[in-house]
Amino acid sequence: MTTAECAGEASFCGLVGRHPLMLALRDEIRRAAGLDAPVVVCGPTGAGKELVARALHASGPNGVGPFCPVNVAALPESLLESEMFGSARGAFTGAVADRRGLAETAHGGSLFLDEAGDLPLHVQAKLLRVLDSGEVRRLGATQARCACFRLIAAVQEEPCVLLRDRRWRQDFFYRVTGVLLRVPALQEHSRDIPLLAHAFLKARRLPDLEAEGLAVLARHAWPGNVRELQQTLLRAAFHGADGLITAHAIRAALEDGGNGHSAHGARSLDAARRRHVREVVDACAGDTGAAAVQLGISRSQVYRILSAERSSTS
Repeated sequence: MTTAECAGEASFCGLVGRHPLMLALRDEIRRAAGLDAPVVVCGPTGAGKELVARALHASGPNGVGPFCPVNVAALPESLLESEMFGSARGAFTGAVADRRGLAETAHGGSLFLDEAGDLPLHVQAKLLRVLDSGEVRRLGATQARCACFRLIAAVQEEPCVLLRDRRWRQDFFYRVTGVLLRVPALQEHSRDIPLLAHAFLKARRLPDLEAEGLAVLARHAWPGNVRELQQTLLRAAFHGADGLITAHAIRAALEDGGNGHSAHGARSLDAARRRHVREVVDACAGDTGAAAVQLGISRSQVYRILSAERSSTS
């Protein structure tokens, strides 16, 4: 059976799947959409947290307003504050004109903070004031402007871990964790892989999958979740011929993506990576921010790797 023959593709605001975990998530999104409260979306990388945030936005009363996403980990800390709150002309070197920030832009809609575990503590304090007052002051300005929006924060760790590790202020934690939505890893709802594959291939107008190709997809662990599945399908379409994407093309795509190693090899690579990150953090005298810059990853990734290292040695 090809993926095109999988009847009744189940979709809600772009979220595809029939597994009970996905059906429960959709129900939670619908219930959360009607609440006037911030939402934290928690789940592993590549699982679809932004898609959940967009579904939440579209399903609620703020859906007629703007959806303003920002990846906290992708912005230097020196720029994040002005990006979030805007700036007045002359507020700092290079501020040659008034500039509206994302909090102001999101008025009447939703502000989505991806990788919110990396949000600096002083920015948390300012954002907390905006949430409480419904107003924002641009950097260097005296006039307050309206900034009423729903905050949706995406994190990979549980919020209580961010609080425990002092990466979130206590007042910020209690203010933004009104509703918590957990996005399952793809491995937890692997029976949805045919539906996800079909929906993705159809949307991109790519060839369909043969049955044996689906079997190869079903056997893979998908550490990169739905994002990894999508990129694998794109590579497989490149390897495949016209007509159907074959199992051979899927295997070649997985090899290209660095996923052809054994489980033992994967564990060895993970252990070596953890040791390397620990060595860099130690060389930086425990400064995880400096280590993250040196390693070329986000601070939240450093924290997760160190946490995994502690778990593996306990």
